[in-house]
Amino acid sequence: MDDDGPRLLCGTPDLPPNCVALTFDDGPGPQSAELARMLRDEGVPATFFVLGESLERYGQVLEIYRDCGHMIGLHADQHRPFRSAEHAADELRRCAERISGYLDDTVWFRPPYGQGDWQVPGFAGPVGWHAQGQDWHITYRHGQTVEACVDAITRSIIRRGGGIVLLHDYVASSEFTPAGLTEADLDLRVIDITRSLIERLRGAGFSFVPLPEAGPARAAESAVPAGSEPAARTRGGGVLGAIEDMQSLRLYRTTAREAGGVLDLVMPMRVGGDGPVVFCAPPLVGLSWCYLALLPHVDARYPLYGLQARGL
Repeated sequence: MDDDGPRLLCGTPDLPPNCVALTFDDGPGPQSAELARMLRDEGVPATFFVLGESLERYGQVLEIYRDCGHMIGLHADQHRPFRSAEHAADELRRCAERISGYLDDTVWFRPPYGQGDWQVPGFAGPVGWHAQGQDWHITYRHGQTVEACVDAITRSIIRRGGGIVLLHDYVASSEFTPAGLTEADLDLRVIDITRSLIERLRGAGFSFVPLPEAGPARAAESAVPAGSEPAARTRGGGVLGAIEDMQSLRLYRTTAREAGGVLDLVMPMRVGGDGPVVFCAPPLVGLSWCYLALLPHVDARYPLYGLQARGL
């Protein structure tokens, strides 16, 4: 499966044939208000999966999302992979508490990186996607172009006859800040991407629709039978599970590489499995700086192990 491929999670809703739903993760951000108004003027509904840490700076955009007729969903409170259904529920609850006045009784959610295929009581989802064009490469100035991003999404949508599109109206500050970047270093081209995508897909005969109205969320027991684990977790976990789930590995590595720093080392080794982080470092100056760098990215419930290996 290539990096532009779909990520279909267990709560991904079906759309009518030849229909497209635009979804945006990680916002709100500095261009989100303009984006929401442009979509309204184009007659295109969208769903914004908001991130708690982004709401701290741009929470006022929620009013504009709603006034423009768009749907508000939840991404997480902090942009980190869900480790369990309980962790997912806690992150979604924290995010929902920030914006309770803007949410319906049941709200769609999408897990960060598309990782964590668990249904969560009280929420609808998890929502995956059928097409994406790696727009984060543009944001981090890593060579991707608007044209290539739109081409990738258009090809995928035409090939399958419609579907859910993943885009980003911002990125997590907890990723770009540790990499030594500021907002001014980011190249946010989401409006250009979206405008071009609307033109291309309409020209190909597609209509834009919102995600279906979220019905009452099923209880966790109905999604995951007692004593079992989701399909993504049944491959053994840890490094072996990551090797078998190549799409998960690529998603982790791609996003970690954009942020830079220690995440690029740790995250590929954490795909699958629910155990502690394990990392390997050669005996150079010492490991103290490794531990300090890792602490912000490790949940307090899990121990942290360092392995000093010679001859690697």
